[in-house]
Amino acid sequence: MEKINYFRKELTKKRKIAEESCKLALSSKSACGPMAIKPPTQPKEFKFETDSRIKAHPPAPEIKAPKAVSGIKMFADCRMS
Repeated sequence: MEKINYFRKELTKKRKIAEESCKLALSSKSACGPMAIKPPTQPKEFKFETDSRIKAHPPAPEIKAPKAVSGIKMFADCRMS
């Protein structure tokens, strides 16, 4: 019973501290810094041009299907109907 009473007292102390901390946090100012008068970056105009040395890539090689071998039956042809 003594432990229960001890822990209850500790809990009430912690709740009181947390409540005071909450009140202090809610009453304080926001954490935002001062606002800048002028924007931090200035936009600059430019003209985008690609280099004339850039050339097109050669076409990719075509992939050819394998040739059929005579005398070998395909699995699909061997199935029972």
